[in-house]
Amino acid sequence: MAFDIGNRFKVGDRVEMHPATDEWMRGDRFGEIVFRIRGSRQGMPGYRVKLDKSGRFIRTTAELIGHISDAAI
Repeated sequence: MAFDIGNRFKVGDRVEMHPATDEWMRGDRFGEIVFRIRGSRQGMPGYRVKLDKSGRFIRTTAELIGHISDAAI
């Protein structure tokens, strides 16, 4: 899976966290986009992701998430 910042996500997309994140290392690897935050500090949109394993909501950027298909789970 390529994690590049050119990807665009929409609410409802299934995503995987980047392996360099704490969430991924703790086993909370997959989630769903629940909200798009327009214009974050880095000039790119941010995203609110609900993680599957813990049920937590995290705020992240497109650099740290990648698309997955529902068939991959």
